[in-house]
Amino acid sequence: MPRRKFPFWCFVEGKLDGYGPRRGMLWMREIRQKKHWVFDMDGTLTVAVHDFSAMRKELNLPESGGMLEHLRAMPEELSRPLIERLHAMERNYVEHAKASEGAHDFLGRLRSHGRNIGILTRNRYELALLTLEKAGLGEFFDPLHIIDRDRARVKP
Repeated sequence: MPRRKFPFWCFVEGKLDGYGPRRGMLWMREIRQKKHWVFDMDGTLTVAVHDFSAMRKELNLPESGGMLEHLRAMPEELSRPLIERLHAMERNYVEHAKASEGAHDFLGRLRSHGRNIGILTRNRYELALLTLEKAGLGEFFDPLHIIDRDRARVKP
């Protein structure tokens, strides 16, 4: 299978779909009719740069399970300094943000066709905005359409 230029996925009729069995013209017609698009950011719109294994080691967190879930399960006096360290590490990764190949053109096409686009991310809100700006994608998103880990339940 040829390498995809832009790794986008969407929910079609309640099922996660992407470049798969519905790749034909009917599938593309369905995709073009979608009015609202919600993206993940890291590893979808932007090239994935986070080294989660190194982050877990530095925070002394187990390899299994989510970092945020582990931190939220701790007593506040233990988790607060770790959360601050996590935020500092995440800020450092912003400096390396760059758009995924084809993301700028794809988002431009969606906007030119009047589509509403948003982001659901496990990042912090202010870091999501900075990452999008650094990657050259900020122009496509209304800040009200960026949902971070503190504004919605953590996604799977």
